[in-house]
Amino acid sequence: MCQNAKWIRRARSLLLVLLTAVPVANAQAQAQAALLWAVTNSVAITSASRQFMVHGDPELPKSSSQITPGWTRLTSQGDGELIELEPRSLAVTCERIKTAVLSRLQLQDVWRGRIHLFVGPIPRNEQPFRILPDQYLDGWQYRLYVPRKFSWKGLVRGISEALILEIVNRNNRGAFGQAPLWFNEGISGLLLNEHGRSFITEAYTYRIQSERKPDPLAFAREQLRDREPPSFADLGFPDAGRLQDPAEWRRYQAGAQLLVHELQSHRETRGILNAMLPLLPNHLNFHTAFLEASRERFLSLLEVEKWWALASADFRFRDPSTLWQREKILASLASVLVEPTATSIGTSQTARGDIALTELIRTWEFRLQEEVLRRKVLQLRILASHAPKPLFGLIMNYSRTLEQYLAARSGAGKDSPSRGTVETRTQFIARQTIQRLTSLDQQRRAL
Repeated sequence: MCQNAKWIRRARSLLLVLLTAVPVANAQAQAQAALLWAVTNSVAITSASRQFMVHGDPELPKSSSQITPGWTRLTSQGDGELIELEPRSLAVTCERIKTAVLSRLQLQDVWRGRIHLFVGPIPRNEQPFRILPDQYLDGWQYRLYVPRKFSWKGLVRGISEALILEIVNRNNRGAFGQAPLWFNEGISGLLLNEHGRSFITEAYTYRIQSERKPDPLAFAREQLRDREPPSFADLGFPDAGRLQDPAEWRRYQAGAQLLVHELQSHRETRGILNAMLPLLPNHLNFHTAFLEASRERFLSLLEVEKWWALASADFRFRDPSTLWQREKILASLASVLVEPTATSIGTSQTARGDIALTELIRTWEFRLQEEVLRRKVLQLRILASHAPKPLFGLIMNYSRTLEQYLAARSGAGKDSPSRGTVETRTQFIARQTIQRLTSLDQQRRAL
């Protein structure tokens, strides 16, 4: 008996080396590893599509001895909901998540990289659900170590990210490619909003599902009700320190979900994400891959930012709960279109008043204008997100006029063959902008 136990311990040690320390390079080694799992009283469950192999101990906890294999039991710990995982049920859950990911991306199931999940005690140097890629002669495979008790939402996010990695590196023989954080969070967040815990296999559990289709942007609406979504630049390169704040992290997740949803919802941007994924291994960052995939729609990151600003503002416009009354919008717009000033009179008196943006552009130096006008653009974007449809277009026209002026003046200041030429050019730019603002003012007063 003692000799048998000693032999089993040696077999388990050898198995750990084969499956976790050294990539399996050929079919013979894979067969030997599978044999060792069987001999050492462990199981390796293959999912329906054969992409997932779930490894673990088939024995159930003593507290659940009356439950047959294939169960998941919900427990609670702190603010999170945990499920106890068993290989058979986890294989089914993985296939459900995979079906939803492929449906969201509108892709066929033509996988090449196998995903191994190890359920049980986490090795000392590993973290729960850290995805470990292994490169083989015929491509990439992935290892995930999953504790027996784990958050069901974390499980959905982790499996979703592993599937996205497989799609990115499916035909990759070079450097390992990764999708940006906003893409992973956007896809997994939308799936959680649409399907919730229906991904999770639960034995002896009845589930009543409403026929009403869930709103995939419910989380984004809640989190962005009174806040602006992150810019495209902030989504691409977020401040790790700020994301430690739970409120900022939820804002980031909401922005990521909205960005993915908007890109997939419009005909002119629908194919960008799918075209970007296989390009990621060939680029140092996702920006260049994104622009290459979207060259028929966006010529620069500045155009992407402008599109995102309009798309996110339009999203908030579509939510009636965030709209303001017409009178409030017009009053707020009037206050944005002027800048408070203070002028010294004598030695102890100050005259206070407001200067219109048209007069500010005509009389102030550009270095003084620039800070004020950039602040006004931001205020106009925020105001537009609360404006009803008839006023939304007017406010965005104000914003675009100021943005175009700032871009033109910045360029004019850098390209200066002579002082006279620069002054003539900047005067022309200012005059054109003042005319546009005056025309918009006339439209505003006519409302």
